[in-house]
Amino acid sequence: MKTYLIAIIAVIGGAVASAFTMHKPHIPVKRTISGPWYYEYNLNTVSGEHTPSNYTFIDPQPDDPNDVEGCEGTGIPCVILATGTSGVSGVPDASEVDAMHLSANTKVSKSAQ
Repeated sequence: MKTYLIAIIAVIGGAVASAFTMHKPHIPVKRTISGPWYYEYNLNTVSGEHTPSNYTFIDPQPDDPNDVEGCEGTGIPCVILATGTSGVSGVPDASEVDAMHLSANTKVSKSAQ
């Protein structure tokens, strides 16, 4: 009987101790979403291809830049892969839309309309 009494007291003591244990809230860690990202060129001429504000962040991001509507042809950038702000108003990094970097970052081109 003494053995059972000790076991019962141990179980009750464990239940009481766990009832008063403060649980720390789980705070999710926000990951920094990093690019590069796909941006679509807004114009139908090459006159503004080196101006970052002429590119719009594609939301949602395509799995394949060839799937972006209107990107069939040659001569004008259509979709580029560049760093920038991850959001609807994102603008690509200016260093990646200059004459030296743009050709390497252009994934799909379009023709003038």
